Amino acid sequence: MEFFHKPTSFPFMGTRKIWYGLSIVLMVISFASFAIKGLNYAIDFTGGVSISATFPATADVARVRGALESAGFHEPQVQNFGSSRDVAIRLEPTKDTGDVIRARVESVLQSIDPGAQIQQLDVVGPQVGAELQESAIWALSFTLLLIFIYIAFRFHTWRLSLGAILAVMHGPILVLGIFSITQTPFDLAVV
Repeated sequence: MEFFHKPTSFPFMGTRKIWYGLSIVLMVISFASFAIKGLNYAIDFTGGVSISATFPATADVARVRGALESAGFHEPQVQNFGSSRDVAIRLEPTKDTGDVIRARVESVLQSIDPGAQIQQLDVVGPQVGAELQESAIWALSFTLLLIFIYIAFRFHTWRLSLGAILAVMHGPILVLGIFSITQTPFDLAVV
């Protein structure tokens, strides 16, 4: 199978300094953003309440957010998911039980549309979030250590192993930098 009908000649090694420079600039930007802004940890890590609700007609996300703020919920995160009738609501940690939160949120949603229903409500405590964060760090650390050991034994040199670890870390550092710059929610699915 032939993809190119004429011989290609791209000077990969001749342009390496440009790509090294670009890589260094992107890494510095990622580290700076991570140090200044940090990550926007989702409920999985910070704790809080996650609610899935359905409306009979198209849901007005701004109106739902405003109604929740009026009801005393601090900075609720409301967004559509699935269809325009489904909304995902994330609330900060609270001392109330799941039943109390369900009743409060349901009354707010039904004041907007009487047919609104809560499909799912999950309460994640901050202790669970801290445990998940610690587990993610341990998993990443063990993965990198095992890669280092495998390459060191396979190729009989720790220098190649260290270079491989640095190359493997390049991608995730840039991805974390993008998450930090855009403040996209960072949750367990991302890990």
